[in-house]
Amino acid sequence: MNLNIQIKTIITSFIYGIFIYYFLKINKNIIYNKNIIIKMLGSSLIVLIQGLLFFLIILNINSGIFHIYEILMIIFGYTLIAIKNKK
Repeated sequence: MNLNIQIKTIITSFIYGIFIYYFLKINKNIIYNKNIIIKMLGSSLIVLIQGLLFFLIILNINSGIFHIYEILMIIFGYTLIAIKNKK
């Protein structure tokens, strides 16, 4: 894999980590809903959308090859935005 594709993958994974943070905030609001059907369907749909969306993005960037540094950048993006929003 060339350097250009790796940089695109790292930046995309970092931005996706930020995206996951906000999606999980929405999921938290759904989980605390009183209607059990909304809880089950909403949480399932959010998890499904997150997984499929990331796979489609990575599929377009580097043919769907998944590396460990993508996970690290997702965690870093999530953690950075969580710390920023706590202040």
